[in-house]
Amino acid sequence: MSLRQIVVQVMSFLLLAPLLAQHVAAAGWPLGPYEFVRVGPIAPNGYAGFYGSLELNNPVATDDAGGVIVAWPRGGHAGWNLAAQRVDSAAAIRWGAGAMVADSGLYSVVVADGAGGAFVTWADWRGTTGPDYYAQHVDPSGAPTWDPAGVIVCKAEQPQGLIKAQSDGMGGLILVWEDDRDQLRGRSTDIYAQRLNSAGVALWGANGTPVAARAVYEVGPQLLPTGDGGAIVAWTVFGNDQDTVLVERLGPAGSSLWGAPTRLPMKSHQGVVRLLADARGGAVVGLKTAIHRIGSDGTIRWALSGPSGSDEPAYLQAGIDDGTWGSYWLFVDAARSASVTRVDSAGVLAWSAPVTLGNGFVEWEAILVPDGSGGVIASWLDTRSGTRQVYAQRLDSEGRELWTPGGLAVFAGAGE
Repeated sequence: MSLRQIVVQVMSFLLLAPLLAQHVAAAGWPLGPYEFVRVGPIAPNGYAGFYGSLELNNPVATDDAGGVIVAWPRGGHAGWNLAAQRVDSAAAIRWGAGAMVADSGLYSVVVADGAGGAFVTWADWRGTTGPDYYAQHVDPSGAPTWDPAGVIVCKAEQPQGLIKAQSDGMGGLILVWEDDRDQLRGRSTDIYAQRLNSAGVALWGANGTPVAARAVYEVGPQLLPTGDGGAIVAWTVFGNDQDTVLVERLGPAGSSLWGAPTRLPMKSHQGVVRLLADARGGAVVGLKTAIHRIGSDGTIRWALSGPSGSDEPAYLQAGIDDGTWGSYWLFVDAARSASVTRVDSAGVLAWSAPVTLGNGFVEWEAILVPDGSGGVIASWLDTRSGTRQVYAQRLDSEGRELWTPGGLAVFAGAGE
């Protein structure tokens, strides 16, 4: 994982963009450049920050009432503790100086519990040479409800790597991660999964159940809960099997429902970008240069290639549901232009052509969120002013631009 240290502030657009679908214009949030809501005080030694990446980790989630819950480590060389804060829909701080989640921990992942609280997962080095994973549940008042030390997700030997977490749809939590426990036995990185119920009890065995454990590098897991306590998991394979993506469906007990993973061919070192539900028990899988739909039985139902705007292909950066079991997808090409396209539930392009955004000025970091009215909001880092600034555009369901032509400058100033 990359190490990124960011002062613990919340800006009303960029960090909270995944939550805009329900509350595009929540009262009380600052709208001017360089105006923030501070979610917690600086630590006694003068430092607080996020460890990890806002893309790879997910330290913020909705509170199911128009606000957000965010978790961050505070401390320093003398030790870290993991704090959480709730900011309501009017930008008011609800948990004082911050709720205490754990007395150690980095790389937080926050998942809404559907009842105003949240699950928090983190990497922990207690009594080990490599990170293990722990979890805690925090109720709407900020009080931890599980073991004060956190419950064990996995503390197998050797490090655990990139982790993804989602609600299991039944009051608990499903997690998948990269796992190196078998490296000392001649194996490479594997994929493991765990399910915790609402009381924090592990349902898929001590230290999780193997999703993929072979003598190849299996990395980059993505997770899509199926709502019944199971999930669809996709990951990338490098090694003897050549470069490919595998997709598997797990039942509520953690066992395979397809017997063997479904294989999706891909170009070298690209991997999975997004998993979306298809309304039929399967998934729509977004790779860097293609989109596939896999049925509930694991068969491939259709595939689409991404758009190309230059000699090199455009690479997928983001994808979201469109609210009608279709999807929106955002690609960035080598000419540094972004394009948004819409695909219906049958795998047919809904627009005659993709909509181009930030023509020639787009950095790779780009996101999509629903606008709450069937359309989509795209946001990206843009260099048209000479430095990286935040721009955005809103598109309706027909692909019409609703904001300033060329994009709205959401966060622009002298800095980057």
